[in-house]
Formats: sequence, C-alpha cells, structure tokens
Amino acid sequence: MAENRFTATQIGDILADALEYSDESRSNLRHRVRYLAKKHHLLNGCKIDERGTLEFPKSEVYRAALYCEFLGLSMDIKVAAQALQQAEDFKPFLNKPESARVDGGWNFSGGLSSAVRGVGAGEKWKLVILLQRSGHSTEAGLKSFYTWENDRSTDVDAILGREGASTALDIDLCSLFGSLLHRIGQVE
Repeated sequence: MAENRFTATQIGDILADALEYSDESRSNLRHRVRYLAKKHHLLNGCKIDERGTLEFPKSEVYRAALYCEFLGLSMDIKVAAQALQQAEDFKPFLNKPESARVDGGWNFSGGLSSAVRGVGAGEKWKLVILLQRSGHSTEAGLKSFYTWENDRSTDVDAILGREGASTALDIDLCSLFGSLLHRIGQVE
C-alpha cells in the first residue's frame, strides 16, 4: 500500500475507527465502502493486484465518509452522487475562506478538498443540500454546496423570484472530518 492510498476495506476500517462504529456495524460499513468502490463512486482508483483490488487516494476517504452519511439516511445513491458532484464546483467569487489563501492568491481544488483543508485550518464547514422550489426563471431541484461559517454569499432565491428551500440537509464537516484529519491528515 502506498503511504497515502487505501483499499476500500482499509477506508471502511479508517471510517469505522474515526467515527466510532460498533463492532457489529463495522462489517456493514466495510460493505458500503466496497460497494461505493465497485460502482465507481470513489474516484481515482488504481488496480494493485490481479483480483482487481483498487487503491484510492486520501481524498476518497473523505468522500466515502460523506457517502456513508447519505446512505445512513437511506438517500438514493444517484441523488447522493449528484449532490456531491454539484457541490464539487466550488469557486467562491467575492468572499473566500482564509484556508484557501496561498502565496500570490487563492487555491481552490474543488469543494471537497477545500472543505477538508478548511476544517483542518479550524474553520467551521458544512455541506448543504437543498430541495429548491421553482421560481420565475428556474425549475425546482436539488442544490448542494460547501460553505463555511463566515461565508457571505448572496441569497439567489429572492433574485430568481422563488421562495427559499423548506427542505435542507446540513452535514457538519467539522464533526465528520475532525477525527479523520487526526488519523490520515490533509488532502494533498
């Protein structure tokens, strides 16, 4: 195993330890993570043996943690995948998290990496999933995004002439990623 790469079983064990799963639940979590790997919901896997065992980069441990939260709520995997894919498009325009500051500017490498880096820097991040209502110029649908405590983004619902979402799911990434950061560290 490469130092910063993990098999699906290893990811399941890391999550079980970090999130303090019982021994009875550990096996179920391993199966969930192997399912995610088999169905290509975990990204950038590389075959390491003739059986087809895949190793994944560190970022996929964090992605698996999010998927397992969704699956724990019995959320359809296709809806969960859509939510994570949509949230990955993270490019704050005016208001930027301090954790993204680098020499000469800002570094954004996607929503998940930015959120992990932010939690590691002590910022309070969350993943928000909204069921948006339709408006004058938009259809109803799912909207998901990563955000942090000091985010002052504009509320576009009023601009688009629609009511705010009445259904929202907030995942506290400090709680979910905190112990993982202590065990495996930051995403490169």
